[in-house]
Amino acid sequence: MQLLRNPFSESFTVATGGTITTDGDYKVHKFTSSGTFTVTTLGIDEEADCLVVAGGGGSLEGPSMNFNGGGGAGGMRSITGHTISAQAYTITIGAGGGKGSNGNNSSFDSEIAATAGGAGGANDTNGNSGGSGGGAGGNDTARSGGVGNAGSYSPVEGYRGGNVPGGSSEGAGGGGGSAGVGSNNSGGTAGNGGPGTQNSITGSAVYYSTGGGGG
Repeated sequence: MQLLRNPFSESFTVATGGTITTDGDYKVHKFTSSGTFTVTTLGIDEEADCLVVAGGGGSLEGPSMNFNGGGGAGGMRSITGHTISAQAYTITIGAGGGKGSNGNNSSFDSEIAATAGGAGGANDTNGNSGGSGGGAGGNDTARSGGVGNAGSYSPVEGYRGGNVPGGSSEGAGGGGGSAGVGSNNSGGTAGNGGPGTQNSITGSAVYYSTGGGGG
């Protein structure tokens, strides 16, 4: 999250928690693991810009991994001008999913949540739904990618995974991303993951929540 700071005024917000850096007139609190964000002094501007990203979905591995769908990206929520107060906020950072499992949700206390990415489908199975949907598993049967934006947010937190129309030895679909759907397979060629979204809240332009490629 990003707080406006004014070095020429005594009335600016002071807070603790996460890795703290500065970006021009802003102070950045970056959490890569769960923790507590505590506002100790509330300044004249009672707002923060927040970026919340959930854990991405996993895919399977093993002898038949060539037909497994790509994992869906974790949901991404970018909120500007979020009202804060002098209190402690619980920050939850969701981990990525294990083999064939959805990821885990992330949240800024109870106020802003992002939904875990859906797991990629195994051979001849649909992808799981999530913040972004997992890609469909390939091989012989027509299957669908999981649905994205499971939290029903506006703007959306992510998109669906790629489909597999079916056929002998078909590649798998790509997982959905925060900026677009995962690609469908093309015959034996698996689909790419959906694109992520560029955000500069930390002071550097970074792409977040890109979907995984299909097998």
